Amino acid sequence: QIATNIGDLIGIIDCKSSDGADSNLAELKEYSKIFRYATIAPASSDIEDTIAYAKNNVDIETISMGVMSFPGILRKLHDGGYNVMLKEIERSIIAGTAGIVMGATGYVPQSGIEETLKEYRKKNSGSLRDLTDSELISAIHIRNNLFRDVVELTKNTDIIYLVPGFGRQGGNIEYFLESGIDLNRCMINAGSDILKAEKPLDAINEMNKAFKQYWN
Repeated sequence: QIATNIGDLIGIIDCKSSDGADSNLAELKEYSKIFRYATIAPASSDIEDTIAYAKNNVDIETISMGVMSFPGILRKLHDGGYNVMLKEIERSIIAGTAGIVMGATGYVPQSGIEETLKEYRKKNSGSLRDLTDSELISAIHIRNNLFRDVVELTKNTDIIYLVPGFGRQGGNIEYFLESGIDLNRCMINAGSDILKAEKPLDAINEMNKAFKQYWN
């Protein structure tokens, strides 16, 4: 919903901290002076220390990178990275992260596969260029499985979902909801559509109107 004053705003720094704990913590200590949340990369070897210190020592909550939609994720999944990625996300959940990033284009039901394939081919990403159509479709299905598994892992928690990718980046609300995710736990990030709009406030109102029908 629209913030009515500055006190209603939630400050999130998308820093994707991915270093060792000492480096991450020095970074988060500075960010905590301004921001309430910071994104972190679960591939960090010291993810547990980073999450605990941020929460207990510098008063900033972490949002762990989860199921992203950029092409490199599909490449990693095609190359057998599913179990590693799921384990990384699970570690951050167990360690007490406040949120998980779940890309709006990170789940594609069967009805959207063909169009999604065309979009990836149109973008001509170097990380996917050598994959056949069947290999790319298989990677999309694997990402769908990862998305659903993360939703299941977080079902009985208070974890929120930070969701980028709607609007200009191609996110489809009907596709997204077919994953079984709870929209009431989602923070929708639509910065590009708002920042690049001729009338940003109108863009915010339109986006709120579009999503309002799906919230309980």
